[in-house]
Amino acid sequence: MGPACIPYPELPGTTRIFADYTSAFERVRVFYPLQPQRMYDLAGEKGGEYPAGLRAQMANILERHNRQWGLTPQGESNLQKLRAGAAAVVTGQQPVLFGGPAYGLYKALTAIRVAEELSRRGRECVPIFWLASEDHDFAEVSQVKLRSRQGELKNFVIESTAIAGAQVGGVTLGEQISQIAEAVAEFLCKGEVSELLRRCYSAQETFSSSFARMMSSLLGFYGLLFLDARDPELHALALPVYEGAAKRAAEIDQALMARGKALEHAGYHQQVKVTASSTLLFMNQEGVRTPIRRANGEFAAGTRKLKEAELEAKIKEAPQEFSGSALLRPVIQDFLLPTVAYIGGPAEVAYFAQAGVVYEKLLGRVTPILPRCGATLLDARDQRLLKSNKLQVKQVWQSASTVRQLLAERNLPHELEEQFERAESALDAALSAVGQRLEKLALSDAAKHSESKMRYQLKRLRARAAQAELRRNEEISRHAEALSASLYPHQQLQEREIGGVSYLASFGTGLLAQLHQALKPEGVQHQIIEV
Repeated sequence: MGPACIPYPELPGTTRIFADYTSAFERVRVFYPLQPQRMYDLAGEKGGEYPAGLRAQMANILERHNRQWGLTPQGESNLQKLRAGAAAVVTGQQPVLFGGPAYGLYKALTAIRVAEELSRRGRECVPIFWLASEDHDFAEVSQVKLRSRQGELKNFVIESTAIAGAQVGGVTLGEQISQIAEAVAEFLCKGEVSELLRRCYSAQETFSSSFARMMSSLLGFYGLLFLDARDPELHALALPVYEGAAKRAAEIDQALMARGKALEHAGYHQQVKVTASSTLLFMNQEGVRTPIRRANGEFAAGTRKLKEAELEAKIKEAPQEFSGSALLRPVIQDFLLPTVAYIGGPAEVAYFAQAGVVYEKLLGRVTPILPRCGATLLDARDQRLLKSNKLQVKQVWQSASTVRQLLAERNLPHELEEQFERAESALDAALSAVGQRLEKLALSDAAKHSESKMRYQLKRLRARAAQAELRRNEEISRHAEALSASLYPHQQLQEREIGGVSYLASFGTGLLAQLHQALKPEGVQHQIIEV
């Protein structure tokens, strides 16, 4: 595997704040506590106070969760390190069907690599994966696009067995999953990964348990530990955060709106829109995760009205009925865990620019966020087509029609290509000679205008020749479609569109060991990796 790197600002769809965070940190320093390129400076910092009692309780919960899902000897070792005082490098996401897009694996591997490197440098750390199972966006977790060994893309979807608005982690898969898992096994070709999916995704499992079993089977060798956010014991331990979010709702809201204005003034977007009625809390109402609003000193969850004292009493009585928004979730997580850094994707980096003020209000500190590794994998066919057409990956990150046109231009008949090159050279020479004479006649502006038209017409003629060649040569179209489907499927980065298990099915689970070595968190760039 030979990784090359592309700066994040050159990736399609990169937001300005993430581009500056990774490549021009001085512009965003006011919003983040640590420059990502200096992530290993964390090895030399002293950890903050973390109560011994909380450490013991969290270690017990982690052990209980991970024994359910397949605790490995490496995981057992990391649990003992955590009990003895180790810090945590945390990452996480929603429990998506069959693991979701490939970036989920990259997140986990980044946390593993950062924890290993910080430990090597003297600050003992263990990697922990937080299952954001309280989210209620079922559509986001219920489908995954997979890629066959032949390069075909196919979407697999599961129907909900719960009421709309329920927390996704607790949704039972039901009998339908057996048929879906079998279809996936046939599509990916039967083998080690197909058997893993059949074993982890069965009717009695939930989205959380199936995801955790699969990821633990794949990454438990590296000691990665998993934690399900829905555990009632976690909510009881996080009670001070929920109470603080309710008691200081108005104060936090004002701070968030001020941070939003500061972001917009700096030219950045707000990942989460905050209004005067916003709070950071959700409440379960008959199984539905319902946002809590605030107005005139009172709170409302759906149609239910609550006085401030009533809300605080309800939180104290049943903290398991409450959950945090995208801006509160990481604060809860880092209250419960001895987190030294959180590993997040581009959207999470943008969230943290806002969440920082929530950290300050409720924890008195801000956890550094580090970018997960991003990667595009090139199989043998990708490599062959890129080389034969003299293309770079960045050139494929365009519309499929643009890629077809580009390949057609690269594949003009050799004799015609030479004739166009001679014509361009002759035009350059002729225009240069004429331009010098016309400049003496004060006609340089007219010359430049005419020169632009002539160059445009020659370029247009070459493009029309390429289009004619494209119509004549079906192979060019097939090559263009294959590259687009593999490297920029549906005009999305590969890592965001194609399920990670697709690559494990094609190349074997040994690919994880290769990626573990190839991914370089400290590079803070998107990697192009040949497999």
